[in-house]
Amino acid sequence: MLILGIILGSLVAIYFLINLIAAWFTLRPFRVPIYLSPGFMGFPQEKVDIITEDGVTLSAWWVPHPNPQGVLIGTHGYVMNRCEWVPLLPLLHHDLGMSCLFVDHRGQGRSGKALCTFGRDEALDVKAMKEFVLSRDEASPRIWLGSSMGAAAVVYAAAEDEDLGKGFILDAPYRRLDEAGRGWWLMVGGKALNALLHFVLPLGSWMAKFSPKSLSVEEKLPLLKGKPILLLYGTSDPLVSVDSAKAVHRAAGPKAQLEFFEGAGHGHGRFREPDRWHKVVKAFIHEVISSG
Repeated sequence: MLILGIILGSLVAIYFLINLIAAWFTLRPFRVPIYLSPGFMGFPQEKVDIITEDGVTLSAWWVPHPNPQGVLIGTHGYVMNRCEWVPLLPLLHHDLGMSCLFVDHRGQGRSGKALCTFGRDEALDVKAMKEFVLSRDEASPRIWLGSSMGAAAVVYAAAEDEDLGKGFILDAPYRRLDEAGRGWWLMVGGKALNALLHFVLPLGSWMAKFSPKSLSVEEKLPLLKGKPILLLYGTSDPLVSVDSAKAVHRAAGPKAQLEFFEGAGHGHGRFREPDRWHKVVKAFIHEVISSG
């Protein structure tokens, strides 16, 4: 019985150690290498560093347009970097005449070290991005394009700054972080991995010293005061259900537009139906810019 108890105790200890290690790396995600740049695609590119109010250095690309109709600021998702939105430059820069800013969030890409907080502290990155854009182009309307975590960060920043932007394109923002967290490992590794890493969410919450329940995009969206918002979701998203996406849409106000992409996963509408995704985004940006 003693030996059996030792074996069982060791297995339990190993199980929690696995969850603890996974939680640690969740807050300090693998840094995806820079794999594409505006310059590589033939667009003007200026490498810039942006300092946040809490002292984190963000690596970024500024892509100026000689006669800008607006400025597009792209924020990337979790375990990604500033390259995420670079493939849209033919649409954004060439077709729509937008200057663009692409930035690595804190703790990802080549930006400074910091815990990933899934939008909470990343909102400080967003505020710093706005200040940089104002230093280069104070007059042009600002439109934000955010992916998942980056979209949540934009919402949190906009809830505190009504002048953050004129329009917001939010691709797969979560409804509430705890809900999205329960679906993350299911998306990455299926039911088996999701069961194995059951305690990553509470352990990560303990490490980061905040509750995932406190981060709610749905709760913050009404503070954007009914600004034009384009919400993009897949119907097979394990992090944001169709019902949750509809709840986010209701919270976003009367000027919010919701687009579903049938069968698409988390943020995969642009891959599932690229022509339609680009058409919807282009029409939204054109409408925001044209509204005066």
